[in-house]
Amino acid sequence: MTNLAHVLAAQGWPEQALPLAQRAHVLAPEDPLPRANYGRLLLLAGRYAEGWEACRVRAHGQDAISRDFGLPEWNGESLPAPGRS
Repeated sequence: MTNLAHVLAAQGWPEQALPLAQRAHVLAPEDPLPRANYGRLLLLAGRYAEGWEACRVRAHGQDAISRDFGLPEWNGESLPAPGRS
C-alpha cells in the first residue's frame, strides 16, 4: 500500500494516495517508512501539524542520519519575518 500511495502521489493524485498511506501506517505502526510517507502526504494536503509529527519519526528513528546544523530543531513555532529578530 505504501508503494501504491507513493505512485499515486507522484502521478498527481495525492487525494487518492492519502487514505492508502494512512491504511499502510495503521497496519504497520512501528514501521517508519509508511509513517513517514503518510506524513509527507499530510504535508502536501496542508495538514502541517499532523504531517510534521508523522515525519518526525524519520529524523529520530533507528535508520535516521545524524545531522547537526548547529541550530535547535524547529518545533513548529512561528518564525520571525526575514530581516527581523
